[in-house]
Amino acid sequence: MGGGFFGIIRQFVMSRGGSTLIGLVALLALVWFGLPFVGVRSTNTRLIIIGVILGVAALYWLITWLVARRRGKAFQKDLQGQQDGRQAELEALKGKMTEAISSLKSSELGIRYRGTAALYALPWFMIIGPSAAGKSTLLRNSGLHFPYAHSDDVDIKGFGGTRNCDWWFSDEAVILDTAGRYTTEEDDHEEWVSFLQLLKRHRRKMPINGIIIAVSIADLLTADEESLEWHVKVIRERIEELTQHLGFLFPLYLVFTKCDLLNGFQAYFGELGERERAQVWGAFMEGFKSKEDPTEKIANCMDQLYARLCDQRLRKLSMQRKHAIKAEIYDFPAQFQAATEKLLEFITLLFKDNPYQETPNFRGVYFTSGTQEGLPLQRVVGNLRQAFGQVEQKSDEHPRSEKSYFINELLLKVIFKAPRDALMSRRKQLVTRGFKSATVLLSLAAIIGSVLMFSTAFTTNALSLKKGTDAVEYLASVSHNDRAASVEEYDALAEVYQHYLDLKQAQQEPTWQRRFRLYRANEQLEPLEALLVSYMEKRFMAPVGRALEQRLQHFATLWEAANQDERARMRNEYYETLKTYLMLGDPRRLNRSEAMPLLYKTWRAVIAPAGDGLARTQLAKIPEERLKGMVAFYLAHMKLPTSHRMAASGWQVTPAYVERARDYLRTPPNAEILYAQLRNKGKVMLKNLSLPRVLKSRGASYLETDYQLPVLFTRAGWETFASREIAIMVDSASRGDWVMGTQQVRVRGEAARDVDAEVDTALMEDLQREMRLLYFAEYNRTWHEFLRSISIAEFSSIPDAARKLLLLSRSDGPLGELMELVGDNVQLYEVVWDVKTIGKPGEKGRRLKKPVRELDATFADLRRFSVPAPKKTVSDLLNQYLMALAAMQAEMEQLRGSSELERDAEMFAANILAGRGGNSELYKGWVNTTSLLNGTDVRTRRVIEPMLMAPVKHTWKVVLATAMEEVQLKWNNMVVAEFNERIRGRFPFASRGPDAAIDDVAEFFRPDDGILWSFVNQHLSSYLVKHRSRWKERQWLGMGPQFEKGFINALNRSQAITRGLFKRGGDTPSVTFYLYPMPTAGLSEVLIETNGQMYRYRNEPQEWRRFTWPGSAERSGARIIGVSDRNNARAEITAQGLWGLFHLFKKAKVVKERGAQYLSMWKMESVNGKPILVQFKVKADRYNNVFRPGLMTGLRMPETMTAMVRRSPSLAHRE
Repeated sequence: MGGGFFGIIRQFVMSRGGSTLIGLVALLALVWFGLPFVGVRSTNTRLIIIGVILGVAALYWLITWLVARRRGKAFQKDLQGQQDGRQAELEALKGKMTEAISSLKSSELGIRYRGTAALYALPWFMIIGPSAAGKSTLLRNSGLHFPYAHSDDVDIKGFGGTRNCDWWFSDEAVILDTAGRYTTEEDDHEEWVSFLQLLKRHRRKMPINGIIIAVSIADLLTADEESLEWHVKVIRERIEELTQHLGFLFPLYLVFTKCDLLNGFQAYFGELGERERAQVWGAFMEGFKSKEDPTEKIANCMDQLYARLCDQRLRKLSMQRKHAIKAEIYDFPAQFQAATEKLLEFITLLFKDNPYQETPNFRGVYFTSGTQEGLPLQRVVGNLRQAFGQVEQKSDEHPRSEKSYFINELLLKVIFKAPRDALMSRRKQLVTRGFKSATVLLSLAAIIGSVLMFSTAFTTNALSLKKGTDAVEYLASVSHNDRAASVEEYDALAEVYQHYLDLKQAQQEPTWQRRFRLYRANEQLEPLEALLVSYMEKRFMAPVGRALEQRLQHFATLWEAANQDERARMRNEYYETLKTYLMLGDPRRLNRSEAMPLLYKTWRAVIAPAGDGLARTQLAKIPEERLKGMVAFYLAHMKLPTSHRMAASGWQVTPAYVERARDYLRTPPNAEILYAQLRNKGKVMLKNLSLPRVLKSRGASYLETDYQLPVLFTRAGWETFASREIAIMVDSASRGDWVMGTQQVRVRGEAARDVDAEVDTALMEDLQREMRLLYFAEYNRTWHEFLRSISIAEFSSIPDAARKLLLLSRSDGPLGELMELVGDNVQLYEVVWDVKTIGKPGEKGRRLKKPVRELDATFADLRRFSVPAPKKTVSDLLNQYLMALAAMQAEMEQLRGSSELERDAEMFAANILAGRGGNSELYKGWVNTTSLLNGTDVRTRRVIEPMLMAPVKHTWKVVLATAMEEVQLKWNNMVVAEFNERIRGRFPFASRGPDAAIDDVAEFFRPDDGILWSFVNQHLSSYLVKHRSRWKERQWLGMGPQFEKGFINALNRSQAITRGLFKRGGDTPSVTFYLYPMPTAGLSEVLIETNGQMYRYRNEPQEWRRFTWPGSAERSGARIIGVSDRNNARAEITAQGLWGLFHLFKKAKVVKERGAQYLSMWKMESVNGKPILVQFKVKADRYNNVFRPGLMTGLRMPETMTAMVRRSPSLAHRE
């Protein structure tokens, strides 16, 4: 009894279902007992997880059962469907098959696998081979039990054997007896493949468990070489098709049938009993590898079988009396050995390694006999019967019998009991290996992910708990109840509050930890909230309440000593202090937005007094937003109902402070004071807007401003805040002020007023009118300042100008969007509020179609530019302006595409500056913009003109800069290079150095067609204009080429040099001048000579003598001589070359007397060392002359002529 019970238990544990159930129970136990160690202690959570696991397991088992059941039914249906078209012939087969299936369903196997699934649970084997090989006979005489109601054959025996495929259902296995034509006939190949696909579809994991190859030994022994190769070919092809289509290398059992046809078989084995005939006769290839050559091993096995036959032969001969039978017994081992050679040849060919096919999984060769029919084969030459004196007889000496040999145990103990270890084909191995690898990786990832998920959740919860615990413990360690709090304590309190905020934020975020209910850090929220309320009551409410009382006392003291002006300046701050103090005393009246600024300011002063520098330094380390959040946190808890367990208490108001303040502050309502309150409240509640926040179109970054637009002065600010507050304040002021105690109030929302009190209508209208005037006056100023602050980013080049103008000229571009914003905010409509509903849920002002009249006059012109015209997105004026910008953009785009951009830009700029640019779109854009602004009021024009003119000016600037790059390059190549090569560093343009060639000087400075002036006339005439004989740059829109001062000076000096060297209409240098000697005491004679012209003076009457330069080139040079009347001492200065005269003047001291007349003095020294002074007056024939001191010396042609290209990288590249 006990053994049976434990046997059942062992069988259950070792079964697949039992092991699965044990694993499931272990997993559930791990979930229940293991999750608390990773932070999941909730019973409900663990039960949910267990329920999910059980649900998944049940779903898996249900799906598995349904799939097996469906496959069994589908397979049965397909089996029956195969017989379509043969109904009459196969009716008996279907009946027997149905009967067999019913028997399987009612068996223990059927009960275990739920009926139809039993078809899928049994191992399946396929028997293949040529027709008439004895396949069906082998099964029919196998001695297996086939559970049918009748003993008739299950198969349909046709005239040629099995017609299609017979299904043999035994208790141990299902055997598929295929028709021989599947093996040998090519015409039936398609049917064979379909049959294999049927197997694969319904038994995907293991279509069959092995293959039995049945070959008639008679066919092999009587076959010639060609026939033998044919047998090998067709069988090997079927094996390869099984491998390819089913995806496995199945175990192959080679069975030679009809062995009774070997001569002597019946005589040798005839005396065996039924049990002995059921034995296995053959060679089992145990441990054989598929890649090994089986021939040698099979040959050894055959030799062993032959030896065994020989060993038993003597015993069998001794037991037999008939000579004929003895002869057959004696002859049988030789017959077997003779047949072995042919069989080995067949096996060698069948299992020969083929690179194009997979080598079969050979499991052995076996010999069987199902029935004894036909004539035996004689394989040994020379009849051994003659050794026994036997004479050949024509008939058998022993009767033929219907016995099966060596089949039963071959099937039961060798084939059926073999391990179900079919090898996968190479392709299936790759697929399966990949699938298993992916499964393993996914499983590992799932396991690792689960471990990481739970460990991460545990770590997160633990870290959060530790952080909160550390913050609270630190706060407790620095807290001192017996004295005022230190900054360190407030810092610790702020850390606790920050941890509270972090938990609140984490609670709102839909993290995976929250989805799986693994997040437990939020359980700290309630204790932390209670702790913060308690500490804030002690460290915020108490000190701030006392500070406000001290502040009220301070104001009262100052009020008594102040005059009327000082009281007016003090009133608003005094009033706000009283109002905040009263709010703390009655949380129902608490308006957090109004009370917050003063409470925060007071609390900071309490934490770090003004004189405590160290405390202020420490306080600066605490984030301001955190401190403000703590104040808002406590005020929010003050607003909770007193019955709420987290409600914070208010402050106990001292009536004396309140009454004293009310006595001092009690005055009639004042619109300016009310408006100041509105502005202060708006600054706190409404944030400022920056331009990038309101403009979202492409190119919005082209508009630049640092101005922060107050939301209070926008349409949204007016409709949702300002109009509401004006209504509230005016209503409250006209009914009385609860702060001043002049009314009985009922609290509604965050407003405190009695809407049932009697209203002073006249006062209400006055206050409303004055507050609106103040508000809309500032509204107007705000938008004008905002627009005045906006600038458009400058363009860096002509391509950049084309690119930016493309966006600026679009109606949905930045300018269009800006004007849409302006239009939406400069045209406001009246909003009416019902003061009885303000503060209640769903409160909403009613917008009327009536415009705000205070803005009509001030914004009239601005609306013309900003309010869209009917059926348009922009106004008509702005549309005209944008069209002008679009035309400018097209012009810049055309200029940008030019192959010679700089040259074309030079011509463009020259035409504009010369007054010839009337046809250009740039010039038209300026004209159109100016005409659009004409008629606009001065203030509006002053605001929008800079912004609208900016694209025109920026475009002109980059065109001009590009043009100047071209001019600069030409200047350097055509003028500067020539000057530096021929003239620079040479006299008279340098104090030292060789003389400049007179022809080079003439060619450079010659009027009209000289190097310098021809360049000026051709390339600079449009950029320069003469004003009072001085060069000056032309300008348009206040911008010109920005010529360098040194460049203009060089041109002016060069102009003076040209006029001094050349006479009007002359093309060669010609200077006419006059000399007049001045008598000097002690000199008897002076002489001056230049280029063949001489003036000798011996103290006779003076006269002006005419000289010309350059004079005679043959007698070039100059000298001046002075002779003393004492001892005829002589002093002389000599200079060579055509420039000798100028060398002399260079050594003299020249002083201008008047007009074109100069006094030149030479101080010389005689040979005896006595000084000699020679003086001549010089008078040029014209005002512009070359005798002006320093006119030519040091003249330079600057390489940089304009500041626009001083550091131009493009110019440097072009050079």
